[in-house]
Amino acid sequence: MTRCLRVIVASGVLVLGVALLAVLSPSAAAASTGHSTPSYVCPGIATPPCCSPITPTPASVVSCCPVPTIGGCCNPANATTCCTTTSCPAGLTIVVNPSTVSEGSATTVSGTLTGATVAAQTIDLFEEAAGQSTFTDVAQTQTSATGTYRFVPAVLTNAQWYTKAPAIQSPTVTESVLAAVTLHPSSTRPKAGSKFLLSGTIAPSHAGEQVALQRLRSGGWATVAQARLDAQSRFAITEKMRAYARARFRVVLAADTRNARSVSAAVSITAR
Repeated sequence: MTRCLRVIVASGVLVLGVALLAVLSPSAAAASTGHSTPSYVCPGIATPPCCSPITPTPASVVSCCPVPTIGGCCNPANATTCCTTTSCPAGLTIVVNPSTVSEGSATTVSGTLTGATVAAQTIDLFEEAAGQSTFTDVAQTQTSATGTYRFVPAVLTNAQWYTKAPAIQSPTVTESVLAAVTLHPSSTRPKAGSKFLLSGTIAPSHAGEQVALQRLRSGGWATVAQARLDAQSRFAITEKMRAYARARFRVVLAADTRNARSVSAAVSITAR
């Protein structure tokens, strides 16, 4: 059984009134409005601050919030009638999923706003793409009735994001982006001992950087040649193979500030 105490001073005499509160039904609560002193309707908890010292009007029923949410905060849906003396601390989470995507793909940046008021709140998305030195406000949305939000930006390079509500900022998250690496052989069945070409492109542009041509050996992938990307971010590497040999090749772009380590699909070559 929960007890709520109220101290009343009248004509210099200190009177202590003790209201024994069981679980009041709506009808009992309504009946209490006819009493000369206020009644308190408390949830099924026996600890403060739900029955905190507030000053209701005489002969009124003061409704307390339901069982508090995590951390002892008021349930936001009942914030207007909550008796607790402290407000729910505001919070803003952020998650990027997936954390690594291919160039030009969309990713999802989402999170949840917590606090006393979470519905229909403006959330701004700030981005610092590779090569930039400051964050820029790139998008805006509003929270749902439960405080959730969601952005779906397309990405070309590595990026960092954070979100901001009117009075709070989220942590920063990082997105790793794989460059698009293509690889095309001039022939998949070249003559033994003759030269063939392995060429391709990198997007976004990494002009002037090097790529490595790798061949699959018994112990794993081994670099057999390197090439520098031209002004159009293209490469071309000449190879040759022995008679009746079979091999698999791929091209690798090392990680840099703009993109994560990126690898082309492997191509199979059989010399005839």
